[in-house]
Amino acid sequence: MTVNLRGTYRLQPNDHKGLRGGCPGVERSCKQDCGINAVKPARISSQDRERLTREGITPREREQLLNDVRNYTRVSISEATSFQIDSDERTDCMKAANGVRTCTQEQEYQNFANWYQYHRFRHLLAVGAVSEAFARQVGSDVRVGYGRINKGSTSVDGRDTGVVERGVRRFQGADKDSFFNWLQRDVHPSGCTPLLGPRSRWATIFRVTTWMGPGPIRGRTGASAC
Repeated sequence: MTVNLRGTYRLQPNDHKGLRGGCPGVERSCKQDCGINAVKPARISSQDRERLTREGITPREREQLLNDVRNYTRVSISEATSFQIDSDERTDCMKAANGVRTCTQEQEYQNFANWYQYHRFRHLLAVGAVSEAFARQVGSDVRVGYGRINKGSTSVDGRDTGVVERGVRRFQGADKDSFFNWLQRDVHPSGCTPLLGPRSRWATIFRVTTWMGPGPIRGRTGASAC
């Protein structure tokens, strides 16, 4: 979906349909005005850091404040030209003081766009994290096999499986490309989360030589353990 962050987005009938108890087709956030049918999509929430860092605050109190919507102020990026960020993690912005950065409106739009593209849903966050981790894996000694816990029964490498997408292969060339194409293009979360059964079936993969792919496998002389 493409959204113009600088304009106004008109809410569609199925937007946020997973939220219960709110207005039909409208985002439910705290006390919801059911007359709202359009929003400026590029909005951020600013924390009240003075309350979070006050002297004598306990870990439990801090956790409660972090989960309290009254501790946040909603800000529309279109309504300001610069933003003070109380963090040194925003290295794209100018350093104003120790622990403080000043970001331009353009930088905040870009930061929001990055979040929207890669992190707005849990599965997008997971895809981004896994992609970054595996992109750093180099060398022909790395072997990868992968699958999905609610995949459904198919045949992989001549064996029936309800978990495996691709048997273990050396993480290079076409096999490496196939992994990233599958992860970033073909994975669409749906269905339930049957962890116990698939986890048990995955454990058997490393005992089946036909799923270990070509080359040395566990148990052969001189081969490394998985």
